Amino acid sequence: MRSQENSFYGENLGVSEAVCAIQLQQLRRLEETGADLERNHAILQDALSDLPGMELAPRGPGDSKLGMRIVTPTAEHRDRFLRILEERSIPTFALDRYFLLDHPVLRDRKSLYSDGFPWNPAEGDSCAISRDGFARTGDLPARTFSIPVAPEYSSKEQIRFSDLVRFVLSGEKSCVPVSCSSMAGPAPSPITS
Repeated sequence: MRSQENSFYGENLGVSEAVCAIQLQQLRRLEETGADLERNHAILQDALSDLPGMELAPRGPGDSKLGMRIVTPTAEHRDRFLRILEERSIPTFALDRYFLLDHPVLRDRKSLYSDGFPWNPAEGDSCAISRDGFARTGDLPARTFSIPVAPEYSSKEQIRFSDLVRFVLSGEKSCVPVSCSSMAGPAPSPITS
C-alpha cells in the first residue's frame, strides 16, 4: 500500500511540474506580447503626436495598449477622420458605436450621479432623470476614436503602418499606398484570445 501511495504522489508532482512548465511558457509569451504592444503603441504615438485637429489621449496606469485613442474637437471631425480611414481599409473603432445610452432600458433610467451617468437603477425622489439626455456623458466618446495596435507587427511593419495612418490623417498628397492591404502583414486588430 505504501508503494502505491508514493507512486500517486510522484505522478501528481510530475503532472504539476508539466502544468507549471506550460503555464510558465504562456506567461513568457504574454510578456512578449505586452512588450510588442508597448513598442508598437510608442511607434504609432510618435507618428501621430503632432497632427493638427486631434489630440492623443494619454494612457494612464493599467490602460489598454490595444489602441491609440485620438480625441477630436467635435464629433463631426471624428466622423470625418473615421470615414477617411475606413475608405482606405485602415481599421478603427469608436466607443460610441457600441454606446448603449439610447437603449430604452438605459435611456429612462435614473441616476444618483451629478453628471447623469445612467448606470444606477435606483428609484425614488432623490434620483433625477438626465435633463440633457446624458449629452455630457456621451460627449467625449462621440469625439474619440481609436486605431488598433497589433503585437504581431514587427517594428518595420509598425513604422510603415504608422506612416500610412499619418499620411491619411494629415491629408497629404503623394504616392503612399492607399490601404493596409499593400502592407506585408495583416491589418492590426484587437486581440480576441
